[in-house]
Amino acid sequence: LAVGAELLAVLGELESPGPIVLVLDDAQWMDDASARALVFVVRRLRRDQVLVVLGTRDALPGGWERIAHEHLPIGGLRAEEIVELAGTAGGPALSPAAGRRLREHTDGHPLHVRSLLAELSPAELADTSRILPAPRSFAALVLVRVAKLTRSAQDLVVATAVLGRRSSLSDVVA
Repeated sequence: LAVGAELLAVLGELESPGPIVLVLDDAQWMDDASARALVFVVRRLRRDQVLVVLGTRDALPGGWERIAHEHLPIGGLRAEEIVELAGTAGGPALSPAAGRRLREHTDGHPLHVRSLLAELSPAELADTSRILPAPRSFAALVLVRVAKLTRSAQDLVVATAVLGRRSSLSDVVA
């Protein structure tokens, strides 16, 4: 409550010259105490000119379902947008086929797209004889998490990685 009250006071000060936007991205990582403090704040923004945008990959975190006014599911970037992003990010031009390939590989996730655009050349992105890698930063996070697993869990992860995205548990175990 104390943190929520303090944030409410800060928002009141920021709002005095005009409306503000509070963007909370990756809300699925929010801890319970932070979520409660933010719900406390949002529930008290009655006449305030504050737009709260909550970005999450999954369902809304606890408490938000009751106060969210709109829910707009947003998919990843389309292939054309990836090609455009490659052009505006200062990199070399990307072919439409490479844009489609990158879209399929990343599901259009902007962070993964930008990472691979920075890590790979347009030739590597267009080369269909190679499987596109995960972004290095993402791969490093996964390796750290897998290293903490038991040996049998690591074996399960490796088997799943070899079989691909969609495989039955019986095939993975075998």
